[in-house]
Amino acid sequence: MSATNYSKEIQKAYQITEQEYGARTKKSKELHLQTQSCFPGGVPKNSVYFKPYPLALNNGKGAYVYDLDGNEYIDYMGGYSSMVLGNAHPAVVKAVSQVISQGTLLSAAQELPFEHAMLLCKRMKAVDQVRYCNSGTEATLAAIKAARAYTGKPAIVKMEGAYHGYHDFLEYNLSGPYENHPGDGIMPYTSALGVSRSTAQDLYVSQLNDIEGLEAILAKHGHRIAAVLIDPSMGNARIVPATQKFMEAARDLTKKYNTLLIFDEVMSFRTRVGGAQEAFGVYPDLTCLAKLIGGGFPVGAIVGKKEVMSVFDVTAKNKVNQSGTFSANTVTIAAGIATLKEFDHKAVDYLETLSVTMEEGMRATLNKYKFPASVIRIGSMISTHFTEKPPLNYVEACHNRDEFVNLFFLTMLNKGVFSAHETSWYLNTAMTPADIEKTLAAYDQTIEWFASIV
Repeated sequence: MSATNYSKEIQKAYQITEQEYGARTKKSKELHLQTQSCFPGGVPKNSVYFKPYPLALNNGKGAYVYDLDGNEYIDYMGGYSSMVLGNAHPAVVKAVSQVISQGTLLSAAQELPFEHAMLLCKRMKAVDQVRYCNSGTEATLAAIKAARAYTGKPAIVKMEGAYHGYHDFLEYNLSGPYENHPGDGIMPYTSALGVSRSTAQDLYVSQLNDIEGLEAILAKHGHRIAAVLIDPSMGNARIVPATQKFMEAARDLTKKYNTLLIFDEVMSFRTRVGGAQEAFGVYPDLTCLAKLIGGGFPVGAIVGKKEVMSVFDVTAKNKVNQSGTFSANTVTIAAGIATLKEFDHKAVDYLETLSVTMEEGMRATLNKYKFPASVIRIGSMISTHFTEKPPLNYVEACHNRDEFVNLFFLTMLNKGVFSAHETSWYLNTAMTPADIEKTLAAYDQTIEWFASIV
């Protein structure tokens, strides 16, 4: 966590925080030093890493997780929003325990995937059929292929700053911002190694909540645009939700220009029983799902109306090739069924109550210390942006004062609050009002300290 470009006060704050972290997590540091030999960068996947070294956990129960040194944390990371019921929920543990001894990968038709798919169809107004894969990355990849096959058009529109997986079609404009060209959108750009730059020729980039910009792109290039892809929660930008007007306009514009509308609800599905699309009352042609619907196991799904989903029909002469050895495996589907059954209207309402309390408490603290930051919430996902006004898009989110982002994460971690490294928090149903109260107390102490060193 380099703070060499910050003020002396901020640098001192980093030094104090890192020293405290080091004293609390000696076994995590030891493990990271050992794993340098077998993992690139010492980690099995990028998302677990942060400076000075990643926290190592070995247990999770309910709303809490525990590190190798035995420290307890309230778990707002929650598998990047996957664990909506908390860790080791009894219903999920029971469901997995019942099926795991019966064969985990039978590679044939089974009853459980049908039950899981029917739960999704009943929850989601715009869903007739389901296809499974193993991650959100796979889901967006398959959805793009489906859109191209259905429309006969090659190009996709994505929003600047939105992350939809690490495949070549969409690993663009995840940092920036970049130059905007009226009618053509924002210049597609990627700094990611290994991404084919040739895929940019079939990509247009617009700004979230910019209705005029999106319409200009569709008006000029609609003849070659297969789909507009939107993440209603914009998780990569530390949560920047789409507005009601933008979502409604996106639906109207895609119909006007004969283009499909795809929602990436990998994270935002937890907003309502039927996902963020239910909250907005705006329904896409296809939806990409993952995380929550697998109950803590690897999962992905492409869902939508029968007419569009027909491109996956294996009995058709021409079809989109989509499969996967572990897709719809028994363990994932059993855990997913248990989770979906538990995550009902009552659970959503409970999370909404906790989330409102959290949001109001955070804003009260910021006002109390007159600290220039903002709080954004969509359902049970909350984030603190170190911007004076809540950002409406990725460009505004980039105005975050980075000196506080990592410091905030690590300071809260030292106080027993574990969140996503980007300051995004995901609540779960195992949490209690007491957990929220404890969190807000830690938040108050942290913001008070920050206000003293600005």
